[in-house]
Amino acid sequence: MGSGYCIVQHPGLFGADADGIAMPLITGALLEDQVVEAADAAHICPASAIEVLRGD
Repeated sequence: MGSGYCIVQHPGLFGADADGIAMPLITGALLEDQVVEAADAAHICPASAIEVLRGD
């Protein structure tokens, strides 16, 4: 399932690969405001395919 909600709502964090599958644009640590956006993306993802982990 690939709804693309994350791409539409958070285009600074997610994009689509050649097959149209959502992929993160940033690898590694996120800035604090990006963590908030990523958490929202995880919340709206109907497939529960996004997980935000904190490294602190």
